[in-house]
Amino acid sequence: MVNERVIIINRKKKTKKIIKFFLIIFGFVLILSLSFLSGFFLNRNIEKSKLKNPLENFTLVKSNGNINNSFIYEDIPELNKDFIDYLLIEFDVSNLHNSFLGEPPIIELEIDEEFWTSEIIKGIPNTEKEKADDADLLISVSEKDLIEILMSEDLNDSIEQSIRDNEIQFEMIATKIELFSKGYLEMYNRLIK
Repeated sequence: MVNERVIIINRKKKTKKIIKFFLIIFGFVLILSLSFLSGFFLNRNIEKSKLKNPLENFTLVKSNGNINNSFIYEDIPELNKDFIDYLLIEFDVSNLHNSFLGEPPIIELEIDEEFWTSEIIKGIPNTEKEKADDADLLISVSEKDLIEILMSEDLNDSIEQSIRDNEIQFEMIATKIELFSKGYLEMYNRLIK
């Protein structure tokens, strides 16, 4: 009888220890998961009002005598990283984030056969004039179209129209799963509405 009591008490103690152990592990995993996932769901938007359009003070002038009524650009500066960064922020890359494996989003832009690579670090584009080795996405646009987009009165409508007219083209380089894990799907859905 005494032996049975000791066995029952030992079983209860063992069960309580196992339950406590699993509760501690579950709590630790829950806290770790929440802190990890919070980085994906925090809004890291760069305030667009703080960004300055690099072509804000320039105007388009109608070309005289040109048959196709094209525009000429007076004193437009040479294409630089400010153009690219501003366009990418308008594309809403500030919501892109590292993949589950910690790899940052990398976007390559081809503008009139010149390549620019932008690595998105904590929602901010870090752009260099170079061809990317491991880009996730390739965006192709002509410099003329880029300038017209940046000089338009309604930038968002101009971007959407340029995508519909195939003036801006997207090419997936990374797998769909990798693009999804970095937030490209949300960016793409916002762009094509």
